[in-house]
Amino acid sequence: MKKNIDFSIIWRKLNQRLGVEEEGKLNDWLDEDARRKDYFERAQQYKREGSKVEQLIDIEGSRKKVAKKIFIYPRIRKIINVAAIFIGVIVLVGGAKLYYDSLAPVQQVTLIEPGRTKATLILSDGSKYDLDASHKNVFKEKDAVIVKTGKELAYKSQSPKFKLRKKKQTKINTLKVPRGGEFFLVLSDSTKVWLNSESVLRYPVIFDKDHRTVELIGEAYFEVAHNASKPFHVKTDKQTIQVLGTSFNINAYPDENVNYTTLVEGKVDVVSAIDLLHHRLEPGMQCVYDKQNDKTDVKTVNVAEYISWKDGKYIFRNKSLEDMMYTLARWYDVHVTFANSRSRKVKFKGNLRRKDKFEDILTIIETTNEVKFEINGKNVTIR
Repeated sequence: MKKNIDFSIIWRKLNQRLGVEEEGKLNDWLDEDARRKDYFERAQQYKREGSKVEQLIDIEGSRKKVAKKIFIYPRIRKIINVAAIFIGVIVLVGGAKLYYDSLAPVQQVTLIEPGRTKATLILSDGSKYDLDASHKNVFKEKDAVIVKTGKELAYKSQSPKFKLRKKKQTKINTLKVPRGGEFFLVLSDSTKVWLNSESVLRYPVIFDKDHRTVELIGEAYFEVAHNASKPFHVKTDKQTIQVLGTSFNINAYPDENVNYTTLVEGKVDVVSAIDLLHHRLEPGMQCVYDKQNDKTDVKTVNVAEYISWKDGKYIFRNKSLEDMMYTLARWYDVHVTFANSRSRKVKFKGNLRRKDKFEDILTIIETTNEVKFEINGKNVTIR
């Protein structure tokens, strides 16, 4: 059986940055098929002489087409079955080149790991617990048992008659997900919540009989358990999202100028905290709130672009490098600085997996010759 090879090994070879072990892997792979040597020699030729790609690089069709246009391996199908298939640049300044200069030092970039399952649970009494995927934990609050197994934190009521009791003081828990983290939570009403990096959710241990309300900072995807008599509310800094039972994504980071509420299933009302105006969303619609201009807009979008993160992917379509890198910065826990305004505006499109190596992502972006990366620890400068 013929072996596959990670294309980043080939690119490191072209740039004279390949280690001894990887050199052996590459030679073994080349020796299996004479055509591979031919393709590799052609790639070396493109590296030396350069070649302009004048048309829009399209990844909508298939990964095979991506490899054909970008990496000059038209007949090697399996080469693109690798960790990072994220290409496609909409060139704003006249076309991208395959030729590029030396990359940032790999020794530093490879230390930047993808995010993982981790969070801090703060109980109502103020006690804090670090959570990760490797340990099982059981916590007890009055009226509830909190069980953490693997990547899930679930609340289970201990009081079947709780709904018949008179309203009393609600105990509030807080789940904090740091940069470079994610976590999955099941609330006491069976509502499911996926929390993205650098996000905070405040929620009752047990919801009272009249309503269900949680508070969000950052980004989360909700699958709300239906209960017609008890509406579900998500409060952010500037808005309240009202639902009965539905699936939707909220992106409300306090350091970003725009917040997004994207509806997948059901119906939601997005209510402005300033003017109390209601915006009704149907499936496939998005409410966009511009905090700088205090302006709200509703539009139809491809929801996959906004919810793919919960399934371990990123989908970028016509995305500026600035927006794209800030999204990646939260997940890889790096700090991004742009050295010039031009590089901020270069627009990309493509897919990548959240478990991809940061090194591979930067390598692929740099092959467009539109930008350069300089890495110093976890500080990334883009030129």
